[in-house]
Amino acid sequence: MLKQCFVHILIFSLLNLLFQSVFAQNGLEVKFQPSDNLYVYETKGIGTPIDIFTGVIQNIAIVNNGSESVDIQNVEILVYRDNLEIQKILVPNEILAQSAKKFKAYQDQGILNFYDFQFQTSRYLKGLSFSDNTVLDNNEVIVITH
Repeated sequence: MLKQCFVHILIFSLLNLLFQSVFAQNGLEVKFQPSDNLYVYETKGIGTPIDIFTGVIQNIAIVNNGSESVDIQNVEILVYRDNLEIQKILVPNEILAQSAKKFKAYQDQGILNFYDFQFQTSRYLKGLSFSDNTVLDNNEVIVITH
């Protein structure tokens, strides 16, 4: 039986920005690369009355380490500051499917080797196969990029 999952990624802001993935059920693992940086920059233009900051998570990978196939329905990124939700971003199924097809094609054609400086898959996804759709079999991965 195929499991369907919704992935929730929580981002917290305390004194320093730090992020963590809260998702361990069904053998899924969420990885970030670079894993030690969340890039934040100020967005302030003419007429902007408050300080607005934008965070960039470079690469998000969802890995199925479980024995059963899992269908990733969508990914939701929640941003918190002082225990208050300040932003919610939904990555819909269509975007996940496009990303899966793109990275599977990159892997099959050997293109990932040339773009490792950007996607860094050799550093955190070594030995894994990319899924060509939103259904992840054992040891398959979907990558979402900024």
